[in-house]
Amino acid sequence: MKRIAAILSIALIVCALFSACSSDGDKASGVSLKDVYQQIKTEVTLPDTVELDSAKKLDRSYGITEDMVDDYAGGIDSSGVTMTEIVLIRAKDENSAAEIGEKLNKRLQSKLNQNRNYNPEQAEIIEKCKVETDGLYVTLVISQDADKINAIIRQHIK
Repeated sequence: MKRIAAILSIALIVCALFSACSSDGDKASGVSLKDVYQQIKTEVTLPDTVELDSAKKLDRSYGITEDMVDDYAGGIDSSGVTMTEIVLIRAKDENSAAEIGEKLNKRLQSKLNQNRNYNPEQAEIIEKCKVETDGLYVTLVISQDADKINAIIRQHIK
């Protein structure tokens, strides 16, 4: 009887340890980035966007491949009038998160260079924006409402 009780106690301890630990350090593994993006679209007026709804679009726009990401969402202004761009990514691992951050920073710099001379209003908006990383989450928000959008993102990721 003591032996069974000891085995059950050990099994409970092991189960508790596994359920308390997260292998990737992810603070909000249940967060769907598509849901976060939908909330952003509900709370902020965005221009017409081409949504990042396939890995092919991520690869074409940013050079980010499907094997680097666990989840993603966002959209890019389709009108060409504004430079609005929202990219939400949960990377597979820390190395992928760092590489994604680099690729999004290159995109941000490219958009700034494109707009600096011919579209100073948009360049000013882009200059205020940045790529943010929080654990495995990497985000890029280019919008005149970037502060509000980033606050919505932080509600779900932090």
